Amino acid sequence: SAWANNTAGSADSISRTLTIGQAADVTAPQLILLLPANTTYNNTTRQLNYTSGDAANCWYSLNSEANQTLSSCANATITAAQGANVLRLYANDSSGNLNSTVIYFSVDTTAPLLTLLLPANTTYNSKIRALNFTSTDSGSGVSMCWYSLNSGANSSAGVCANTSLTAIEGANSII
Repeated sequence: SAWANNTAGSADSISRTLTIGQAADVTAPQLILLLPANTTYNNTTRQLNYTSGDAANCWYSLNSEANQTLSSCANATITAAQGANVLRLYANDSSGNLNSTVIYFSVDTTAPLLTLLLPANTTYNSKIRALNFTSTDSGSGVSMCWYSLNSGANSSAGVCANTSLTAIEGANSII
């Protein structure tokens, strides 16, 4: 209420009732993308794992394709493409506040090409033999090489460099 008096002693008052409501929600829902990560995978089936706070709706777009709704903002399984992928994840809350995030990842399902140059499939007169090979991969590259002599433990071939091995007398196999 408010009152006013003048110098002649006249008074007036006015009353108003007002209701203070809850402040408008202007905060976007939290959105944390856990998987896929920014890395290279060896298969196209990927988990889409995330947390979305108070989101009411969630959806994604993979490689600029049509948006895909995520029912109840639940995690899902997606099928990525061979090569580079871009995943955009979106969430909005009941007030219409939008949040989004993007992740870049790759898929390389093609195995490297390995060519064994030496030893040849023949008989030798010494046990110490050169192990020469080439390994190429046009996708994500070759990260490591190893071999097994006569079904023994795997032996590292360094950073895919030629090496030597000591064979036994008789038949030997290299895997």
